[in-house]
Amino acid sequence: MFMLSNSNNELEYDNPSDHAYLQILDPEKNRVLMVKASMESFIVQVRESADVLSKGKLRATLHCVCRTKKMKNLSRETFVGFLQPAWSKTFHLSNHPMEWLT
Repeated sequence: MFMLSNSNNELEYDNPSDHAYLQILDPEKNRVLMVKASMESFIVQVRESADVLSKGKLRATLHCVCRTKKMKNLSRETFVGFLQPAWSKTFHLSNHPMEWLT
């Protein structure tokens, strides 16, 4: 969700398309990459949970959300949803390509 504020008013703002973007760090090449996603996309960051549950085989990605300087009053708002698997479930990596797990 994006919020646009001017003076005392804050309004929900449509996706500003080219004005906000996601960047991730590729630790293998030590460079920052820009993520391109369609307007219909919903990006989920699972953070360190997958890293811990997989004992390091899946890694959390260092990331940031940026905006252009000309949109000073635009902010990105987030919400958190916690997903708790049943304690009896086992975390399997069999559906993931092995080259991503090394």
